[in-house]
Amino acid sequence: MKKIIITALMLIGIISCNSKKTDNAEVTANTNAVNTNNAKNNTKLTSVINTNTLEINTKEYEGYATNIYYNASSAEEYAQAIADFNLIKDKASLDEWQSKYTDETPIMFAINYYPTEEKAIEIINYGADVNERTADFVKMTPLMSASSSGYLKLLKELIKNNADVNAKDYDGLDALLHAIDCATDDNEVSILIFKELINAGAEVNNIYIGDEGEDFSILDILMNSNNIMDSKLNFEIFKLLTENGADIKRVNENGTPVIANVIRKTYRIDIVKYLVSKGIDPKMKYTENGISYSLLSDTVYDESTEIAKYLIEQGADVNVPAYSKERSLMIEAIDNDISVENTELVKLLIENGADTSVVNEEGKTVFDIAREKGYDDILALEK
Repeated sequence: MKKIIITALMLIGIISCNSKKTDNAEVTANTNAVNTNNAKNNTKLTSVINTNTLEINTKEYEGYATNIYYNASSAEEYAQAIADFNLIKDKASLDEWQSKYTDETPIMFAINYYPTEEKAIEIINYGADVNERTADFVKMTPLMSASSSGYLKLLKELIKNNADVNAKDYDGLDALLHAIDCATDDNEVSILIFKELINAGAEVNNIYIGDEGEDFSILDILMNSNNIMDSKLNFEIFKLLTENGADIKRVNENGTPVIANVIRKTYRIDIVKYLVSKGIDPKMKYTENGISYSLLSDTVYDESTEIAKYLIEQGADVNVPAYSKERSLMIEAIDNDISVENTELVKLLIENGADTSVVNEEGKTVFDIAREKGYDDILALEK
């Protein structure tokens, strides 16, 4: 399960937030009504999904966030449990339902099998345990589910009723990390989810352990989730975390600093500049798994050269090696094993005084390689 969450996040396999709008909006499409045995008490609950196409088919009732993964077939499977759930009106009837359906937890049941967050909020008012975990091995809490689903109103209600913001599931993942699930769709509710959790005391410097023992911070996971980092809200989320104490100077067990991951994984110059403004040295050199790197060498495959240019302007050494003392950055940029030939970086380095006499393993200079590959724009810089 840990791999499903951490590794999947790193591989950009993140589930989108369950709601794109937070106020009185409607999404219209084909409707498949789910009828329960208690139609009178279920007038607000109609199917919101075409089970073949997974198209959203709901109204967002009175500002309640919708569950786009609500599935009509699942609702039918649990029709009797849903019908009985609709009869809950107080603590006694809640306890009666829970004694009958012992494998279910009321708030999580409402989150999973109702098309909006409204029912889960109602159940809290009847005394449902806000910290009760799922009965399966994952041990999710309602707050974790609300965080990943974009259920802002529910999340606020859970916190108001003393939900544990730092509880961890079976895999050691907390609500703050689950909130990353909601940050992939440029959904403005996602930053509000982060703010609520942080204001309620969520720990921003927890370390999460991957299946192979890798250590990740919340910033690491955020940066490994490229569809988040490409969104317009990513910088705001990054700043929110760091301004509330997330450690920007952290170095993971391999020796990799936060800013190196920003450069390698996101190519976001705005975040790089932000980190430098917070005291991170743009001339930084570091050792990762016994190999020497610099921030400039981390730009080797970034063909925009925007970050490289900025680092050079900030005093970065243009003659740093790419990843070992034997391999110059300029040579690596044009002659590497992954077929990414960054000619723009080569030109930038030459124009800023890089030593063009260095050679590769075959004794060839950057101009020799450029001549072989037909890079006339590089050859034009030869003196």
